[in-house]
Amino acid sequence: MNEQQILPLDVRHGEISILGFRLDGLSYITDARFFSPETLKSLKQTEVLVMNALRFRYHPTHFTLDQTLEMIGQIQPRRAYLVHMTHDMQHAEVAKLLPPHVQLAYDNLEISW
Repeated sequence: MNEQQILPLDVRHGEISILGFRLDGLSYITDARFFSPETLKSLKQTEVLVMNALRFRYHPTHFTLDQTLEMIGQIQPRRAYLVHMTHDMQHAEVAKLLPPHVQLAYDNLEISW
């Protein structure tokens, strides 16, 4: 049996500290608004990043689309999938704004790495 290392990552959901996770080449972060320098370092160059992008406008506890794209630029994953979006994020319109290695996640999406 292959063992996987699961690394818990401290992220901020507004004023609350919550966990994201890195499982080998996959990193999963939702409900985040801020990463510590240590968490950012742990996320660097993950193969696949799944991360929240709530909406276009500022929110006190979640990254906006622009903030998420900025973090993706710093982390430099091979692929990134956006989750935890509001109804304001119209799939077809937002997809046109994304770099080629970033996609909107959807129900029943299967990811391999």
